[in-house]
Amino acid sequence: MAFSLLATLPDTASAYCKGKDLRKSISKADRAKFAQQAARVPFSKGIIWEARKGDQVIHVVGTHHAGDGRHRKVVADATKFLKNADLLMLEIRIQDIQPQWEAMREDGRALFRTSGPGMSQLMRKDLWEDLSFRMQLYNMSPKQLDRIQPWFISGEVINGDCDPFAWNRTKGLDARLERVAASNRVPTMGLETVEESRRTIAAEPIRNQVRWLELNMQSKAAIADMSTTLRNAYFADALVEGLLIMEAFMFRDLNVSRKEVARLQRSHDKYILDERNKNWMPRILARKEKRIMVAVGAAHLPGEYGILNLLHKKGYTLTMVDR
Repeated sequence: MAFSLLATLPDTASAYCKGKDLRKSISKADRAKFAQQAARVPFSKGIIWEARKGDQVIHVVGTHHAGDGRHRKVVADATKFLKNADLLMLEIRIQDIQPQWEAMREDGRALFRTSGPGMSQLMRKDLWEDLSFRMQLYNMSPKQLDRIQPWFISGEVINGDCDPFAWNRTKGLDARLERVAASNRVPTMGLETVEESRRTIAAEPIRNQVRWLELNMQSKAAIADMSTTLRNAYFADALVEGLLIMEAFMFRDLNVSRKEVARLQRSHDKYILDERNKNWMPRILARKEKRIMVAVGAAHLPGEYGILNLLHKKGYTLTMVDR
């Protein structure tokens, strides 16, 4: 099966995405409101944290997957701890991504649903016809598309050249830290496989996945602005504020309630962030090394089910590292 879409997905990048920082375009009152909302989220600030329990120290680094020159400062700050670490734990090691994706490409069944209504039944008729036409560019027939898992193609229908959560294998912070580990002979391991990640994300209710896909297809909102806002908020150690602002602007051009957008965002976050965090924790807690670094996407750090709060609940003392 010719799955060029599957072959290119991990290489998607937003390094050349240019937009305006929405944090600078909103009023001071609104900015204060978002800051107050962010402050109520556990561990809402910071890129690097130290977790201590007994004689074990875990440094948690929130990464940005796409390339950016500002990574140099974060790498320098993290290297102070990484060069003396006993282990680096990443979402998925860079060297493992391609072979695992290739295995999924060989077995296309991993991305198809075998039961329940097809996409043609779940989607609005005009949007289904539009999607069928678009996906033919990836050599995907309407019959194949009818059984695909919607989350898999959502990123391909965003209107614009930017993906706020793009992954670039070689220029992202994850890859840079992995190279630092290699140069200092620090062992590395992945917290999950591509298949485990896929299985968790695919567990989101199908109708929520389809609704998210439909909204992305229709919206003409400036994805570049949202991407730039998230990126700048990340480097300002204020990612949660950036995420809240992005959600506030998301789908503003469509006739959809903010309550519905919030519901879909919570559903999305549960499966792409929270459930994966819970899956990772036993693997982190099982390690007996004294000095560990955990480097995962920054959105995995904050919140009730964020990595930091889950460590706190297990008796670790958390301290944000000054940068």
